[in-house]
Amino acid sequence: MYVAGLQAVLFTAVLLVASQHSGSNNMSEYMHVTNAISTNLNELNQEPGITRIGVAGNGTEHLIKVGIGWDHAKVTEARMKELIDQVLSHAAASYGERDWQKSLETYTLKIEEIVDTMGGDGKVVAEKPAGTTELVWSNSTR
Repeated sequence: MYVAGLQAVLFTAVLLVASQHSGSNNMSEYMHVTNAISTNLNELNQEPGITRIGVAGNGTEHLIKVGIGWDHAKVTEARMKELIDQVLSHAAASYGERDWQKSLETYTLKIEEIVDTMGGDGKVVAEKPAGTTELVWSNSTR
């Protein structure tokens, strides 16, 4: 849990530095949204079978990446979908939005499975392109 908290603080610090260079309200909004997701993602530390979590992204590209490592024997695909919806809903509620789909419409959202090997991106298990409201899951999270 300490590592997840440290990740959230570090991520927020990086975003703050980036926003000071951009000087735009869009970056401030992006930081607010990603910080809310990161904070609420920490709820998953209590879920049996969740091994790792993380948030990354690129404010200039309006990209938010949520990485989750999990034990497939303990967390079903249906449960993972519920957990992601719960995290995004709680994040949106924390900044006054009723529905996360609407609040993330201008962003590309990628949910990736964090794997044990180092290097590269994780396997994208769900994606919501900018300008849309539907998070589309791959056929299988395995």
